[in-house]
Amino acid sequence: MIINFLIIIQEYNENKNGELFLEKLFAIEEKATDMNDEITWYLNIATAFSVLGKKNESISLLKQLEEVTTGGDKELIQKSIEFIQGQMENEC
Repeated sequence: MIINFLIIIQEYNENKNGELFLEKLFAIEEKATDMNDEITWYLNIATAFSVLGKKNESISLLKQLEEVTTGGDKELIQKSIEFIQGQMENEC
């Protein structure tokens, strides 16, 4: 699963096509093998939403993820939420 993520992320970095990025993430048929894989999948989806300008959707997904994480993962998610909220404030 991680290899698929890395390929999809690399393709996104090359073409900057957020719609394709999100489409490919949703098309992954493999199941998460552990919590880290699942967290990574959701973080990538939240990133795709943010890139596509769907910042509220991104924050909503991150807040759901924040509820089930602990430690460093929770901190990363909280910082991601703050970053996106800051972007939204700067856009106004």
